Order: sequence, then structure tokens, then C-alpha cells
Amino acid sequence: MAQDWAGTFSYACPPLAMVDQVLHLVREQGARAVLIVPLWETQPWWPLLRSLACSYMRLGSGRDAFYPGLSGACAPWKNQNWSFLAVEVDGAKFRARAT
Repeated sequence: MAQDWAGTFSYACPPLAMVDQVLHLVREQGARAVLIVPLWETQPWWPLLRSLACSYMRLGSGRDAFYPGLSGACAPWKNQNWSFLAVEVDGAKFRARAT
């Protein structure tokens, strides 16, 4: 979270506990990114995600969207039936609206 994302087009698959922080970083720095997030409309970060979103693609369930890592576990290993999205977000979109 200490890295400067301004002027970049990044990719992130943040842990659920950090989705809100990543979205705020994108908004504050006017960055662009593709984020992998669960389709979870009741999360507090969901409205911010929608306000920054340019496009999205459904990836399917965790079982379909992720490959097992070196440990053999497949993230999210506890909730493999969750649906996931790849969402393109643009912090500049938010800044343009704010001015």
C-alpha cells in the first residue's frame, strides 16, 4: 500500500480485508487497475467499487476462477462457491466527477 500507483494501470487480487484499502488507493491516486473481487454486494466497499468501475467480467466460482498454488490449496479455499469478478476501476473517473 506504500507504492505510488498514480499514472499506472495495475492488477491486484487483494485479500478481502484489503479490498477497501485498494479501492481508496485507486481513488486517491487517480490510478487505473483491474481488481479481482468477490461478487458481494453487501460489502461496505461495494458502492465505491461501483463508482470507480469502468467494466467488469464474471469469472465464475472460486473453484473455476483460481488454480491451486504450490501448497495445493485453491484460493479462496474456504468459500469456493463464491462468484468472482475482474473489474476495471479508474480513480480518474471519480476525480473528474468530483470537480
